Amino acid sequence: MTSRRGFLRGGALTAAGLAAGIGTASGQGSAASRRGTPTFVFIPGSHGSGTYLAPLTAELTIRGHRAFTVDPPGHGAEAVIPSWYCAPQDAAAMASAPSPIAHITLADAVNRAVRAVVRAAANGPVILVAHSLGGATAGMVGNAVPALISRIVYVSAYCPVTLGTVAEYSLAPENSGSALNDPSLIAAPTTVGALRVNWRSGEPVFLEKLRSAYLQDGTIDQLRSMVSGLQPDETLRFSTDTARVDGHSWGRIRRTYVRATEDRAMPTALQDRMIREADALTPRNRFDVHSLPLSHLGLTIDPAPLATLLASLT
Repeated sequence: MTSRRGFLRGGALTAAGLAAGIGTASGQGSAASRRGTPTFVFIPGSHGSGTYLAPLTAELTIRGHRAFTVDPPGHGAEAVIPSWYCAPQDAAAMASAPSPIAHITLADAVNRAVRAVVRAAANGPVILVAHSLGGATAGMVGNAVPALISRIVYVSAYCPVTLGTVAEYSLAPENSGSALNDPSLIAAPTTVGALRVNWRSGEPVFLEKLRSAYLQDGTIDQLRSMVSGLQPDETLRFSTDTARVDGHSWGRIRRTYVRATEDRAMPTALQDRMIREADALTPRNRFDVHSLPLSHLGLTIDPAPLATLLASLT
């Protein structure tokens, strides 16, 4: 297996610029309305879709809020599950087969999320909520349409400021304690064009490593249930494409950071570094910071605390 940190140290950090033509819709609707019932628009983390965020969006909906997840291209209902991932699994193909989503870029995800925000903003204020790797997409959406977003919320999520890419932050000293630095990838990312994890593995030691990294406040059975909705590949481009936030556009949006204090996948030291850098970029518009005793994926087994916090931000 390949270590995420080992791959990132290998030098594949040349970030492609965002594709031209995202389109700036910030002139539509002048300033985002801060009156009325907000719509929570979620951006999922690596390998994920709205499936693992369903308990949280359901909790918000039950409380009377509008909430939905924007699945990136090639994810969720569009995910291609290769034959080598299905039983009986083909280990050789798993280690070498090109990823069906290797061509998908960060700009593709941003374009889709921008369109969703534009539609949602027609109904009132939009609160954009990003988890984990989804922070890269959310920041670029904030760059593109700041006037349509009432608030951005980062939940233990990447917020590139001084460094340009998620990959570079993964190599930062503040991330040295991440449990994801243990070997977990089953193929060389530069070979297959993706970060590839066999979530369906039944190997006990591997499963315990996953639980320790992502869900140490849960059980192995809860972990199995959660990862059943994840796909094996995450396009490499979400980590290596430029995702730096802009102080003149993104920096105008009210923002909240939810620190997951029990997170072993993204250490609090890394979360705090990005908070500090963002506050230094726009000292007159600083992060509103909250801390919750959650693991990286703890929101999947107990969504109520985060739902309560999100509801209070409206």
